[in-house]
Amino acid sequence: MGVTDVGDWSSSLNADIIDWLLEEDDPSIRYWTLKDLLQESETDPKVERAKKKIPVSQEMQLVFAQNEINGGPFWSRADGNIYWGSFSTGSVLCHLAETGLTKEDRRIAELAKFLFQYQSKQGFLKLSPKGPGWWSCFTATVLGALLRFGYVGDGQVQQGIDWLLETQRPDGGWYCTKNALKGGPKERLESCPNSVLNVLWAFMTRPELRDRQELVPAVEFLLRHWETKVPIPPVDRGSYGIGSRFKRIRYPLFEYHLLKYVYVLSHYDHALKDDRFREAVELLISKRDSQGRWIIDKPYRGWEELEFGKEGCPSKWATLNSLRILKRTFYSCSSQG
Repeated sequence: MGVTDVGDWSSSLNADIIDWLLEEDDPSIRYWTLKDLLQESETDPKVERAKKKIPVSQEMQLVFAQNEINGGPFWSRADGNIYWGSFSTGSVLCHLAETGLTKEDRRIAELAKFLFQYQSKQGFLKLSPKGPGWWSCFTATVLGALLRFGYVGDGQVQQGIDWLLETQRPDGGWYCTKNALKGGPKERLESCPNSVLNVLWAFMTRPELRDRQELVPAVEFLLRHWETKVPIPPVDRGSYGIGSRFKRIRYPLFEYHLLKYVYVLSHYDHALKDDRFREAVELLISKRDSQGRWIIDKPYRGWEELEFGKEGCPSKWATLNSLRILKRTFYSCSSQG
């Protein structure tokens, strides 16, 4: 099934796939499948039961049991660094934010309190108590998680949102250093695709943020990158291209890869009507196995005990998010046709 002749997206929902996603031992997957794919109400008893089981699920027990694995609390290092890494504060947030957990869970409330300690007076999140700061990619990750946990309207979260919007660059994106702003020595550098994607991920679940016109150039920045595919920005600290590594199916939604790229952009109307986005969807569709599931090509280290941590195995999280993408793409095509 291609995007150009997408047909009824629900043709992807064969009974075996739905039964697999609705298995009782994965309450987060069950909850979001009922809500997002089968369009059940939040007040439906099946939805309520699944949501109630999320905090005590085996998946959440495994993740929180390792919260001191790096030497500090909440997956931080012993020196207080909440760094990027395959099983670090940043990457764990990328997963927890998608599960359906909220601040009503004591662990999430304590995690939020811990994270707020890293916020600067300007609004950005530092990687450690003493810095460095000005990381738009990390700030966006923390803010996106806090918004999903229920901290909408919180003063510190809003301060972070304001900082992100104020530091958007002329090309529509973001770059993780102050001297890349207008008038700085790195002004001419292209923005960082990973930072742009993280900001769009942070804002995508809140209509009042997602629909802001300032984000259209950010979406366009990523669509242009799909065309050029070249590694940008051209600096020693790291660049992001669209090549073989990008095209691997990975989870959580950490770093710059195909599933995250298409999943995030599928929330934005400017992308949904664009042929470049639909080309990316076609590529994602081609990754399905014969049973309609998506297989993890390259798992992140540290996640081996979870269902998306095994190379070559079908992933419920990857499949759920891919089907969400197909649903949004189908309804976008239908509304235009």
